[in-house]
Amino acid sequence: MEDDPGPTVVWLLASGDAVETIVLITSLILVIVTVAAGTAIRTFRWPRLEKLVGGGPRIERIESLLKNERAILDGLLVLRLVTSITLLLALLGWFGGSTDITGGRFLGNLGLSLLVFLGGVYGLVRGLVRHAPERALLLLLTPSRALAAAMSPLVWIMDGIGKVAARAFGLQVNEDEQEEAVEDILDAVSEGERDGAIDDEEREMIENIIEVRDQAVSQVMTPRTSVFGLATDTSLEDAVRAVVEHGHSRIPVYEDTIDNIRGILYAKDLLRHWTNGNGAASTTADEIMRAALFIPETKNTSDLLEELRRGKVHMAIVVDEYGGTAGIITIEDIIEEIIGEIEDEYDTGEDAARPSLKIIAERESAEVDALFHIDELNDALHLELPEGDSYDTVGGFLFHRMGRIPEAGESCEFENVRFEILEADERRIHSVKVTVGD
Repeated sequence: MEDDPGPTVVWLLASGDAVETIVLITSLILVIVTVAAGTAIRTFRWPRLEKLVGGGPRIERIESLLKNERAILDGLLVLRLVTSITLLLALLGWFGGSTDITGGRFLGNLGLSLLVFLGGVYGLVRGLVRHAPERALLLLLTPSRALAAAMSPLVWIMDGIGKVAARAFGLQVNEDEQEEAVEDILDAVSEGERDGAIDDEEREMIENIIEVRDQAVSQVMTPRTSVFGLATDTSLEDAVRAVVEHGHSRIPVYEDTIDNIRGILYAKDLLRHWTNGNGAASTTADEIMRAALFIPETKNTSDLLEELRRGKVHMAIVVDEYGGTAGIITIEDIIEEIIGEIEDEYDTGEDAARPSLKIIAERESAEVDALFHIDELNDALHLELPEGDSYDTVGGFLFHRMGRIPEAGESCEFENVRFEILEADERRIHSVKVTVGD
């Protein structure tokens, strides 16, 4: 008597083709993987992920893998579409005996039932992943990136077809998805402000967060001419005196010139060393300074904020293309770009009373610091002053126009805008009065 082949073999034979069964199972697995991975990428949170993996090289690798998150999600979406169609056709062929969808009412009802089944799979997988998206991300990110890369040619083709079709129907095609997303956010903010759900300060903060995303550190930093530093051979007694006088908690330490910064002196390190009885005259600033973080002036401000946060560093030295010191930037500088000026206990009344921009007559006249950026002045006074590669600030614009360092009391005009120099010395302009004519 022959052995019973068992239900598994009968199940395969009943399908008519074992290959069809393999295709069905593979498609189902890929559908589950793409839905789970897409949900994990969209819903995970960095703080929870860092706590789960403990930081270090592993979190850096995840950051690297997610650098092109949009491409991964697009690839997974296309793969999910392809595998979902394949799964439906395989199920129709398996249950209906044919992939011919014109086979009558039975196949129609069956197809509808399978669509409901597929929707149930989507919902079940998404619900499970949302309970632990970080764990799902760790499990699925690497294979998902590989699957998305394999689908990139098809993504590119479908994207091209979509753009051609959009143009054929007279629809505007936005080549930059990030800019489109930004516009959607700003539209939502404006609508929220009109409805009273968002006040002026909240709107301004959201807009500032978006602007910081595109700002270079050169637009936010304290410029070289305003940087206070200590020489490497400064005694601890003189260093303590400088900290008390200037109120800085971190001071760059340079050798010979400010272009050769060697490190950062922390006030807490200095005071700890001093109170421990180590303030001998022979001890100098370079003996207790910490290593400095050097960054290019073209670095993106939002990227720097993340780098400072991860490295638990509060100050970075900005260098120009020649390796010289362009300025310094702190976490406080970046935060002030978002929420406005922060005045601490060390800010003097003079500093607080002299804002970077003081509107005298609404949209007609203003007193500005020469370090005020041209693009910000354009926004404040509704101007269209040119922004050049060789300058960023009002002072730089005037140097470019006049070809020299002007004296206080001099003026120049550009189109309908008059600039009067209020304060200047032999090295730079300090403040300017800007008047907009008719």
